[in-house]
Amino acid sequence: MVLAFYYIWFKTDGRWRVALDTPSLGEYSSLDMAVVRRHCEMAKGSGIDGFVISLWKDEVFGGWERFKRVSEILEKCGLKYTVYVEDQDPSWVAKKLLKMKDRKNLLRIDRRVVIFVYARVSDKLSLSQRRSIRKLSDSVIFFLHGFNALNGFTSGSMHSYVDFKNDVKTLKERCDYTHAFGGLCAVPVSPGFKMRKSSLRISRKNGEFYRWQWRRAIGSGADVILVTSFNEWEEGTQIEPAKGYGNLYLDITRNMAYIFKENYKSHHFHFRAVRLSFKGQVCYISGNSSKGGSPIPLLLKIHPPKNVKKCDILIHDMGELYQSHLIPILVEYVRTGGTMILAGGPYPLYKSVSGDKKLAIGSFNIRIGFGRDLSVGEKVMIEGPLGRFRFFVVGDKRLRTLENPDETLFYLVRDDRREGTVVGIKRFGKGRIVYLWKGIREQPYLPSILRWILKRFSP
Repeated sequence: MVLAFYYIWFKTDGRWRVALDTPSLGEYSSLDMAVVRRHCEMAKGSGIDGFVISLWKDEVFGGWERFKRVSEILEKCGLKYTVYVEDQDPSWVAKKLLKMKDRKNLLRIDRRVVIFVYARVSDKLSLSQRRSIRKLSDSVIFFLHGFNALNGFTSGSMHSYVDFKNDVKTLKERCDYTHAFGGLCAVPVSPGFKMRKSSLRISRKNGEFYRWQWRRAIGSGADVILVTSFNEWEEGTQIEPAKGYGNLYLDITRNMAYIFKENYKSHHFHFRAVRLSFKGQVCYISGNSSKGGSPIPLLLKIHPPKNVKKCDILIHDMGELYQSHLIPILVEYVRTGGTMILAGGPYPLYKSVSGDKKLAIGSFNIRIGFGRDLSVGEKVMIEGPLGRFRFFVVGDKRLRTLENPDETLFYLVRDDRREGTVVGIKRFGKGRIVYLWKGIREQPYLPSILRWILKRFSP
């Protein structure tokens, strides 16, 4: 499927002064439905299957009412459409779209409505908002923007808006990772970038840069090609016909879209939200419990550690940070027989929230090993009692291992050589620390490993 980002914020006013080229249709208004119909015809004729329409709270930029007007024209014209959520709660938008049951051209895959969410929204989603997204996963496919370990645990699917530097190998790793969650991968193609207020300049090279982007996207194994953009004139990423280059980019789009569709190998969407069960009480500590940041709160029913003595298992998932006043309490909890899962990194308990750089893990007699950073293209695996898993080199690539384990549960294998413990046990007093490297926390098999650990140490 080929989709193009579409912007509906244009008026015949001063906004066009920021554009570095002029549309062949002239300086139009997005409220001119004749222009929308013409854009629909251009897109259909160039192999584009649908528009991803930029959606804002403010109607000036293209709010819900303007989206409805434009989408009615696209519905009649026969072009698929959905939204790009720029600054709203994705679940609210999803519920609005789900009410459009009579719309035949509202974009659906596997009978589920498709929604794209921009980074300024997806990066700031609260834990409750992420849970809302998971609850809607049977009826909506959310494409969250960019790599975030939570993408796979909240939606399964991933997209990028622009990508000017990554090679096909890196994008393929990202798409393989997305497919491992049962999600769909959307890769962008852009003709270039040129914005008056930015020093960034990506030359179009008379269409050659755009062709290269298409070849890279096709080789990545993407399910969706996202054209960035059909008409984002302010950033100079548009392929809409212009006085400066005519129909060149629509012609290239038509040719490359044909090649993509002829060679595409389908990846069926089968993402299902996972929820783990545990008979005892799991307590949880994080840097900011109201935000996402980690998949673990989505996978388990967790409790704040008001009295750690009542916790059957305590998960410390704060990453590098710790609260100084908690360390003596946690030390006593483990020493007297408690089980603490340390799921942070790459420097677990590295510095206090006040900024003091002191390795608090020393209080638990834990030593962390510093392995060579991982890179895309290496053969990296995780091995343990559950079997052998591919490690997807995405997100944080810094390898940190448990250097003094009393028991190794899972270890990392690189190029058929063991390179250290990534899930292991360190006994401390009558209790134990279970070290869970952050890199594992981002992998699709985290639920399986976490379930295995919980079962082993269940009361």
